[in-house]
Amino acid sequence: MIYCWDASTSAPMRQRASELRAAGITTWLGAPPALDGSLRSCTIVKSPGIAFDVPLLRGARALGLEVLDELELGWRVGRAPVVAVTGTNGKSTVCSLLCAIARAAGRTATIAGNAEFHPPLSAVAASDPELIVCEVSSYQLEGCTAMIPDAAVLTNIRPDHLNRHGTIDAYAACKRSLFVRGEIATPLAVLNVDDERGAQLAAEVRARGGMAVGYGRSATADFRLRRCGWSLTSGWLELDAPGARIALRTRLPGPHNAENVAGAVAAACSLGFDLEAIVAAIERAPAVPGRLERIDEGQPFDVLVDLAHTPDAVSVVIGTARAIVRERRGARLHVLVSVAGQRMPALSAPIGEAAARLADRVVLTEGSSYGRSRDALMAPLIEGASSVAGATIEIVPDRRAAIRRLLALAARGDVALVLGRGAIPRLSLHLDGTGIAFDDRAVVRSELQALLA
Repeated sequence: MIYCWDASTSAPMRQRASELRAAGITTWLGAPPALDGSLRSCTIVKSPGIAFDVPLLRGARALGLEVLDELELGWRVGRAPVVAVTGTNGKSTVCSLLCAIARAAGRTATIAGNAEFHPPLSAVAASDPELIVCEVSSYQLEGCTAMIPDAAVLTNIRPDHLNRHGTIDAYAACKRSLFVRGEIATPLAVLNVDDERGAQLAAEVRARGGMAVGYGRSATADFRLRRCGWSLTSGWLELDAPGARIALRTRLPGPHNAENVAGAVAAACSLGFDLEAIVAAIERAPAVPGRLERIDEGQPFDVLVDLAHTPDAVSVVIGTARAIVRERRGARLHVLVSVAGQRMPALSAPIGEAAARLADRVVLTEGSSYGRSRDALMAPLIEGASSVAGATIEIVPDRRAAIRRLLALAARGDVALVLGRGAIPRLSLHLDGTGIAFDDRAVVRSELQALLA
């Protein structure tokens, strides 16, 4: 028997529950069901967003019931090889590149995800492709008890999700479990060895008989990034690989994307793909939607939308644009930043500080609130930006109005960045994730058309 429960009672969830009941699946909304009768012998499979400390899962574990994440279920039932990619930043880009490489080589490959842009592993596994490239978050790994993928990639570990995990060490431990469980290691680990934890994991994997391949700028990297450069719409890099010097161009600007490309090359080469085919596939591959995506309506300045929502990512993305602005006489860099209600409040002030320190003008606004008040959500962001002496800051709480203001500030040759949400299609206003349709890219395009009319 299959049973389903969700705490939400929103209209979309009621519709979904009705569909499940029509298919013969017992479904509850709102208050959780009692763990009695046939439920006392169930295995519980949870969504990644549900923490282990909710009452239903605490009760299940007290009864000795097995509680798994959807990712673990997908890994157990699937037959296709899984290449799992984890890390704080860069996961989506590395996944996209690896999938493009596999498809260019004639393999049926698909991406599984941990967000709304790609289906979950359990759904993808049922289609039985030749290769699954899976984006994996720490939230998912909390509920994985045995998963060891055929290959795993670590991009980096930076402070994030500390509201869920408590400490950076606990967060890193979740990532580690994708590579090492007890005395077992993934057969192939591809790790950013510029990151101290990546270098440590490489040693742990090798000690357990796995193959560990390092990439990065470090002299110890097997795939060493030598040089890189970029425009607002493209990039180039030179990479030392075992027995080869690789030079390639991509549609991915910025030093962070050069690292992502290095990781994808290292993984693809280690998986046995042909180097010439790898380079050709990467050079053709488009950027991930909402990652430094340029919006052009004929305006005399550049506008880019990006997901950057951690202090590290915000700094890197603004730095990428700043390098371009420096080459334009008299140009200025305008940046819109926000934070979301489900994120660690302690990271909000550093985001505001980074934006105010690196940009010429900053507009602070709302992100998805997830039930938090707008004032409470924005207060630490404002505090961080205000700590930068001499910074030019504007506070525009309504996001559409903030985007309109940012675009009005930009003059010929300037660069405007809209950060924090990328291609996410809605502002989530309530705890259950419901809200209003709002895609930053579409809003920017609409406001540009109005500005130029």
